[in-house]
Amino acid sequence: MRLKNKTSEFDSVLDKIKNIDVFYYSRKDMENEKVYGGVSAQNILDYYPVFVTKNDAGEYGVDYSGLATCLAIKGIQELLERIENLEQKLSA
Repeated sequence: MRLKNKTSEFDSVLDKIKNIDVFYYSRKDMENEKVYGGVSAQNILDYYPVFVTKNDAGEYGVDYSGLATCLAIKGIQELLERIENLEQKLSA
């Protein structure tokens, strides 16, 4: 990697994903009643603080692109490993 210094490996995600509350919501600070899908930054802070931001007003936000990318890739890798282990047990 030319521009990145790898600081650590990404921990297992599947057990943590089960504890992340995913929900629909509308914004209290906007007049429209548009409905979004998302997660609570405070909930994500418990598991993945690197994906949570805090602005000058003390409001939290989530880096959805980083969170989704890392959880999806790592989660799929873990599931593939589980599938391969089960396939090996079945063929033994």
